[in-house]
Amino acid sequence: MHGGDSAAATDDDHTIFFLFAESKLLEHVLDMFARLFIAPLMKPDSMNREIKSIDSEFEILKQSDTHRLYQLRRHTSKNDYPFNRFTAGNKKSLHSKNMNALLTRTKTFFADHYHGGSMKLCVIGRDSLTDLERWVRKYFDGVKDGPKSLTALQLVWMLPPYSKNNHLEMPEVYLIELLSNKSKESLYGFFKEKDWPADIDVSLEGHLGDYRSGGRLFSFSLYLTNSGLKKKYEMINYVYQYIKLLRDMIPQEWVWNQYWKMKEIEFDCLDVSGMAANSPSDFARYLSENLFVPTAVNLRRVIRVTTAVPICIVDKPGIKMWHQSLEDGPAYAYFCISLTDGEYSIKKQLIYHIFTELVKDELSYIIFEGKQASISNLFSVSEDKLVLKFRCCREKFTLFISKFWQNFKSFSPKLESFESFKEEMSIDLSSIDIKEQSEHMMFTMLYEGSYDVKEKLENLKDISFADLQKIRYSFVFPGLCYGDMLEKEATEISEIFERRFEEPRTPKVRNESASDRVKLNHPVSRKNAYVFKKSETNSMAKVYFQTSNPKYKLNEEEDGARLSLFSAIIKEELYDQLRTKKQLGYDVSCYKDVTSGVYGFYIYIVSSQYDPDHLLNEIDEFVNGIGSLLENVPEEAFKSYKKSVESGLFDDINSKWKEIVCKRYKFDCHEDYELRFWYDKYFKESSPSCRKFSVGIWRGQHQEEGEESSKAHEKKKSKHKAF
Repeated sequence: MHGGDSAAATDDDHTIFFLFAESKLLEHVLDMFARLFIAPLMKPDSMNREIKSIDSEFEILKQSDTHRLYQLRRHTSKNDYPFNRFTAGNKKSLHSKNMNALLTRTKTFFADHYHGGSMKLCVIGRDSLTDLERWVRKYFDGVKDGPKSLTALQLVWMLPPYSKNNHLEMPEVYLIELLSNKSKESLYGFFKEKDWPADIDVSLEGHLGDYRSGGRLFSFSLYLTNSGLKKKYEMINYVYQYIKLLRDMIPQEWVWNQYWKMKEIEFDCLDVSGMAANSPSDFARYLSENLFVPTAVNLRRVIRVTTAVPICIVDKPGIKMWHQSLEDGPAYAYFCISLTDGEYSIKKQLIYHIFTELVKDELSYIIFEGKQASISNLFSVSEDKLVLKFRCCREKFTLFISKFWQNFKSFSPKLESFESFKEEMSIDLSSIDIKEQSEHMMFTMLYEGSYDVKEKLENLKDISFADLQKIRYSFVFPGLCYGDMLEKEATEISEIFERRFEEPRTPKVRNESASDRVKLNHPVSRKNAYVFKKSETNSMAKVYFQTSNPKYKLNEEEDGARLSLFSAIIKEELYDQLRTKKQLGYDVSCYKDVTSGVYGFYIYIVSSQYDPDHLLNEIDEFVNGIGSLLENVPEEAFKSYKKSVESGLFDDINSKWKEIVCKRYKFDCHEDYELRFWYDKYFKESSPSCRKFSVGIWRGQHQEEGEESSKAHEKKKSKHKAF
């Protein structure tokens, strides 16, 4: 209602609770939050409901390789060690013949562990420190006092717990910085030259500030290619040679200087809304300082001229650059590169995805150096376009973009890498989870040029290295520079892209607009299937309502604000009715969507107990009751919802980027918030404007039952057209 949210997470030896809300409500929220730790309700009638929720979550996590490997580590540890236990919980492990006794044990556990001696509290707000401290002391005073899929090669060492001698120096940071380095002269670079690893991860169990009395686990993980898998023992030998080298040599001061400088910069920029190594002994000798690390700590500046919305500052054939300056925060740069040659097919889609992964792999060195300098990046494929997103402090931004684009333009795919990523894509498609499967199914109903998993797997077999080599990318569609960046700097970045083009040509572009891809098929449609992953124990139901006309979408006022308001109002009620009260499944949610310039709304349920027919009926029943819910929203509550939506709708770069990519260029909002008529128009099946699409997926153990149920459903409801 007030634009806030709350959640909790459980680890081996601690739990975390967090929430956020509007600033003016912080004191009230802290009062409510504190009561959770002072006098939790723990009602007897909620025990079975919560056990069902835990069991549903367990069924979802069973499909996660990460959780499987974690449990395997537990199972192979010493039997009498606390680590050797099943901690996820499910119906079997938690069910008790005497539920009162279980409730008593739960209350005893709370009393033993949830006290002041075991708790830490962090409060961040716009109010003064004096007020924040006063509220904490006032409301928390009642808290009881207490005494103070790739194959991976993973090496794990036990480190001693923090002590008075090392908790400030953190010597493990030095190891993490060097072992996780991805430059050409690093250990990873040495392995990468031989095409052994796909990625690397070095970490402490938990995080650097994790004080555990039993010690800490230092983990070094390499995600291997097929070549690397054959050389795993040789790689282990190299790792220990490198560690011995680090132990024998004098610590490199620049590692510490770079680390602490970046920590200072990261703190200052908080945003609250050379020579190749030929052997392991060469690694540390040739590691060089990062050119992208800013030289100054205080990077923020006051931009005298700010703009309320993005402004187009470059409009030339091949590139259109938008810019918006803000008074504070980091700098952003988003770009969209066309890959098309006029043809857009299932084969092209798959080639574009492989191409993107190969580019990311080829540019891994410069990407790593950027991450070291707090320059984050994101690659993604949207239809026939490669989207690049960057975020960093401004000082070295232009240098990084220039180096990145220079390397990008000189990229040439390698046959071995192509075969490796093609195989990886095949594995990924063959093991998609139930949510990903629902997206594939839904998109085949909604958009032309969308294909299901089986079609993609069949076409993937026919893609050759020669097909990949035909890709051309000489055209930048739009760009957006945003945040702590002057217009002059944004123009310089656009010139970097212009200079890198070999010739100012425009590629072949598909004639249809984004909204032309939207299918104008039967207004109420349903598609059924059983899970692609046979071991999946959950079923899923998903419903989509299209809330704009695809034929006229680009010429009429978009209804994003109204859809956001609608989502904010019903989200809590959906969760309360279908998840909390009816216990239909652990994963119950809804969200708005904009694809190909068209708005829509999704509701879905993932359940280990109920089949899709039942879940879809429950969703229909809920949707049919939304009208009365909208009519009975109190006026003050409606104003709070509205204010929350308006404050967050167009205040970030991603919302503005969508407007640019979809060619709407609508950066502010003055919407009519009359929701009841809008709801009747788009969500009532009797309305001629209603376009409703449903997906039902049956779990693996009941494929036959699912197929029979699906046939019975379609016979009973002949108006639903199955695809």
